[in-house]
Amino acid sequence: MQKKSKITMPKKYNRVNIAGLNIKRIRTERFPNLSQNGLAAKLQLQGIAITKNTIQRMEAGLCGINDIQLVAIAQILKTSVTELLDESAYQVEFATQTDFEVNVAE
Repeated sequence: MQKKSKITMPKKYNRVNIAGLNIKRIRTERFPNLSQNGLAAKLQLQGIAITKNTIQRMEAGLCGINDIQLVAIAQILKTSVTELLDESAYQVEFATQTDFEVNVAE
């Protein structure tokens, strides 16, 4: 029996979501008393079946976030979906191909 090859999409910044770091940052900076469990409870009150562990995995970039969850999280955190999707939190200096070529040539 031949194994099927698993095709995976490349993960940008080695995560499966963009919003996770922003959710964590906004939750901890603007709402220091709002725990992951508290955020999950507020989402549950809006009819979204979610647990503290799922919030933890979202913030760690280990699971995806659907659009309904994203809109509800934005409402709870009193922010916009656009701010949650802002990639500037991921801006880390990486060596470019040009940098690599210069270093190799030296």
